[in-house]
Amino acid sequence: MNVFEHKSHDILQSCMQKVVVGAASFLLWKVNKQTLWERVLDEMFHAALNLNLRVAHEMDQQKEVLNIPPDRLDGPMKDRFEKLKKVRLVLESSLIKLDDAIMLFHDF
Repeated sequence: MNVFEHKSHDILQSCMQKVVVGAASFLLWKVNKQTLWERVLDEMFHAALNLNLRVAHEMDQQKEVLNIPPDRLDGPMKDRFEKLKKVRLVLESSLIKLDDAIMLFHDF
């Protein structure tokens, strides 16, 4: 069970109620919307922090490539530079999308 499943299990487990209607029994959950909202928002902020830290880590790992002027890159250094550009683009695009989702989730 991962951390998210564990947290969601805690939210639902504390409010689970068994209802028996005739021969059938049902499990119903009552969810505190405010608590759930806060936890999801907290997870989103944590994900944003992780993305920022990952971008910083990738940039730090490739200092050597970044210190060389782009017109002087060749061979494996050029490949490393192109890979870094792609990784950074994906991470920063993900951060922008997450930021938009946080804005919508937080304000509405």
